[in-house]
This record gives sequence, C-alpha cells and structure tokens, in this order.
Amino acid sequence: MMTREQYILQKQEIDEQMKQTRIAERKETAAVNDDYELRMRDLADAYRRQRQALFEERDQKRTEIESRYKDKRRALWVKDCELVSRWRAQLNNGEITPPHHQWRRAA
Repeated sequence: MMTREQYILQKQEIDEQMKQTRIAERKETAAVNDDYELRMRDLADAYRRQRQALFEERDQKRTEIESRYKDKRRALWVKDCELVSRWRAQLNNGEITPPHHQWRRAA
C-alpha cells in the first residue's frame, strides 16, 4: 500500500518530468525553427541573386537587339541619304522632266 507522502512525491516527480518534456520540446522546436529559418534566408538570398542575374541577362540581350536594329536602321538611313542626294543631283542637272499634266487655269 502507498502512503499519501509516497503518492505526492511520485505525483510531483511525474509533474516535473512532464514539465521537463514540455521545456525540451520547446527547445527542440526552436532549434528546428532556427535551422529552417536560416535555410529559408539562404534560399531567399540565392533566389535574389539568381533573379538579379536573370534580369542582367535579359537586359544584355535587349541591348544586343537594340544595337542590332540600330545598325540596320543606320544602314537604311545611309541608303536613304544617298537616294535623296542622287535625286536632288538629278533635279539640279535638269535630267528629270516633270510629269505632263494639263493644268487648268482658274477662270
């Protein structure tokens, strides 16, 4: 048979063990949370670096495209200038005859 004092001692011991399990659980949970928080921070940093690299790659390709089309437009502009120069030179030489239209005079 158990005495009241034995019962109280065992009850207190069980209560203390219960308390210690809660404390240990909180410590382990906090350690896991800290570990995963650090890993999430590392992943977020890696994501930002990769995202920045992707933006830089996109900007570089855009610049290459812009440059390529600028070169094409520049070449077309040179051709246009040459065409206009030839046309104006012909006009100054009188080689081109104006189109023949019958002009009506206002009455």
